[in-house]
Amino acid sequence: MAVLLHHCLSVFATAGVVSAVAAASEGVAHFAVVFFFVLSGYVLAASLLRRGVTAGSTLTFYLRRVFRIYPALWVGVSFGFAYIVLFPAGVVGASGWFRQFFDVNKLDFWHVAASFVGLSSFLLIPAWSIFVELVGSVAMPAVVLSLRRPSLFLGLVASLAVLAFLYAGRMSFGVYLVHFAVGASLASAWRLPTLPRWASGGALLAAALLVGIRLVLASPYHDPALALLESAAALVLVAAIKDGQLGDVLRWRPAASIGNWSYSLYILHFPIMCIVAALAASVLPAASGEAKTAVVVSVVLPLSCLLAMMSYRFVELPGIRAGAALTGLLSQKWSRSTERPRAVA
Repeated sequence: MAVLLHHCLSVFATAGVVSAVAAASEGVAHFAVVFFFVLSGYVLAASLLRRGVTAGSTLTFYLRRVFRIYPALWVGVSFGFAYIVLFPAGVVGASGWFRQFFDVNKLDFWHVAASFVGLSSFLLIPAWSIFVELVGSVAMPAVVLSLRRPSLFLGLVASLAVLAFLYAGRMSFGVYLVHFAVGASLASAWRLPTLPRWASGGALLAAALLVGIRLVLASPYHDPALALLESAAALVLVAAIKDGQLGDVLRWRPAASIGNWSYSLYILHFPIMCIVAALAASVLPAASGEAKTAVVVSVVLPLSCLLAMMSYRFVELPGIRAGAALTGLLSQKWSRSTERPRAVA
């Protein structure tokens, strides 16, 4: 939701309060993305640890990630392809931030194919973080194995932190891989202290301060130093959730529903926003950027939620079930192939 609102507030050139809110929302959206990476690192590491890191479990893990990520991604990329074909001239009155996307000169087989594979964000701008998720998923078995020795794991985290600074200023997986390792630490068997009740509130306050610092300093979006501080705050929040804090909020039925279809919401909202913004610009050519922004927010939010719910039910869930069925079949064949032949009397 934070990312969706930031994008919708930023698509048109605006001034005054709307422009200030759009600028502030960038920091909130960035923290939300870092929090997602930390949470994903914990969930993926915990999943692998439950099964044990073996050749079979690693193959199962990879296949399930493919079936979990790609079906909804393909739907989002298809919407992005429809946008760039229907509106090659882009959005009239768009902000400088938005005009940097969708270069029609790149509309060729290779860029389209790379978008569907998840290697490019050409047709789906938020897919850059999906690429980070894919790389993090590939690296997760090695991260989990390093958890067996704290010194090895800390060395890995330090190396990934150095890598983040080396990739500073570039939108690359190298900037964000460290957050997966930070989250994975919560899945370890180490005796970590239970957080006090006020820890989650302190982490939220720290996140708010970091958002303010990012706004005041006008820091680059991929600033590795601020991202590492955000990662520490996100780690405390995930640990609080793990320890049972914030449970009442997360068990609230609307929150749980949003959690179910949040991936599709993240994937689909951007191309939907682009299409709505292009239509708003053509229907309301004389309207101010602020007025068109209000139209985009009021239309994109409910429409994206509706399509995300449908995508979760008819795209994501079938993909998850197909992945589970395939890995179950492979597990049966794997176990049969490793059984010792019975002695013949």
